[in-house]
Amino acid sequence: MQRVHTRSLPQLRRISPIMTNVGRSAREIQLEGLLDIPEFCGWCGTPVDGYEVCFGCKQISDSTSQSLLPDNIALLTYAIHGRQSATDVYRYKEAGKQSTVNESLSRMKILTNFFIYHHSGCFRHATGSTVDSITHVPSGKGRHPHPLETQIEQLFPPELRRVRLSPTKGPRTEGREETVDPKGHNVADGVEGSHVLLLEDTWVRGFSALSATAALKEAGADTVSLLVLARYLRPNFTATQTWLAQQERLTPYDPTFCPVTRSQTCPGG
Repeated sequence: MQRVHTRSLPQLRRISPIMTNVGRSAREIQLEGLLDIPEFCGWCGTPVDGYEVCFGCKQISDSTSQSLLPDNIALLTYAIHGRQSATDVYRYKEAGKQSTVNESLSRMKILTNFFIYHHSGCFRHATGSTVDSITHVPSGKGRHPHPLETQIEQLFPPELRRVRLSPTKGPRTEGREETVDPKGHNVADGVEGSHVLLLEDTWVRGFSALSATAALKEAGADTVSLLVLARYLRPNFTATQTWLAQQERLTPYDPTFCPVTRSQTCPGG
C-alpha cells in the first residue's frame, strides 16, 4: 500500500471535509464492540444491519443472471443527501457555469486521480486480468457528451481502448430505471474477451450501471469492473442514521483505503 505523497496533501485537504470512504466505519478507531455500528452492503455500500447485501441489491441479484453482473463494484465516496458531497455529484456536470461548479468538478477529479494513483492495479489483482478498455454509463436524460467522458474518463491512461456505449431508448423525462435491462444500451465497439472498466458518477439504486454492465457482458466482455464515484445516501434509514451519527469520529478521507476490498488492504497485499 502506497502512502499519501506529501505533494498530495493540499488536494487531500480540499476533499477531506466533504468526501467519506465507502464501507469505512468507526470500528477502526474504537474498540471492537464498544459501539453498535452497522455493516455495509457488499454491493452498493449502504449501511445495513448485519446483512451481506441490502434488500434492494438482493432483489436485483436474485432476479438477474449472475453472468450479467459486474465482477467488481468499487465506490469512491458517499454522496449524502443535504450535504456538499451530494451537491458535488450533480454540479460537476455543469462545469464552466460558475466557480462553485468548477470546485465540485475539481473535487471529483481529485477523487478519481487518487484512485488512479493508489489503486490502478486493484481490479487486475482482484480478477487476474488487466483492464484494457474503458467506457461510461450514458446519461439517461440525453446529456451528450457526458461529463464522465469529457472530464473523468480522460484522466485515465490513453492506452485504454475507449468503448462507445449509447442508450437504445429515448431520454427519460422523469424518474430512473427500475430494471436491469441489457437491451437498454448499444455497445458500438467490439469488447469480446476484454476487461472493461465502466465508470458511473452516482449510484442511487444501481439500475443504470447494472444495465450497462449487462449490455457489455452480452456483447462479449469477459470482465466488467464498475467504478462509481459516489453512492447516494438518504439518511432516512436506521442503519444509515447510526452510521452518520458516528461518521464524525472517522479520520479524514483516506485515499489509500481500497475501494475494491473496502478495507485498508488492497487485493494481492
